[in-house]
Amino acid sequence: MDRVDAAVAYHGGDTEKYFGEVDGLHAPLLMHLAEEDEFISKPAQAEIKAALAMKPSAAVYSYPGQCQALSRHNGLHDSAAAAALANGRTSEFLKHGEFEIASGQHSKPIRGGLASWQIRRVTAYIEADLAAKVRIRDLAGLIKVSSSHFSRAFKQSFADSPHRYLMCRRVERAKALMLATNATLGRIAADCGFADQPHFNRYFRGLVGESPNAWRRARADAPRINDRLTLDASTARVAN
Repeated sequence: MDRVDAAVAYHGGDTEKYFGEVDGLHAPLLMHLAEEDEFISKPAQAEIKAALAMKPSAAVYSYPGQCQALSRHNGLHDSAAAAALANGRTSEFLKHGEFEIASGQHSKPIRGGLASWQIRRVTAYIEADLAAKVRIRDLAGLIKVSSSHFSRAFKQSFADSPHRYLMCRRVERAKALMLATNATLGRIAADCGFADQPHFNRYFRGLVGESPNAWRRARADAPRINDRLTLDASTARVAN
């Protein structure tokens, strides 16, 4: 039988029918719920969130105003911004998840760093609202450690401070929006948590090496992000 090492769900229709299997859920799970999904009622979505709330390995994101086709490029309810947001969260989830790999080896937590469940909980909290103010004490409180311990362990795991990690994630989110939408740089800056466009320009240039305008112009003729990245799979599997 195949072993499920991690799962990402964009279209979770009928998920509420399988609540009896929640206790057996051990592999990391990321679920995207479009709040206006005509195939998953609001009560069912609430049940899904409640059932997974106590599973450290699970993260659920909701997308207000979005229908079930949020990740389906050129679909009836296609939203490039929502898809970019969901795909960025999926990328971060897969990047920092500690999964079994084909060789059967397991990526062990870094000595002195955060445990895998702590990484998932912290990154899910940050990704849930990148534009929000994020404080060290709030992140530390999520995983029940002191602020000083959290800062040290976070840097061990991510090779970056929490603040720099947050700013890098904001820049990456901004890149996705620049590729996927025609929004102004001022609007993108605000949506990604920067104080204003000059603040965004300064951080972007420092991390990327060029201005947002120059970066966007150089990629103006490239395919939209959803043409190149369609993460519409429900599971990732590795055979025993």
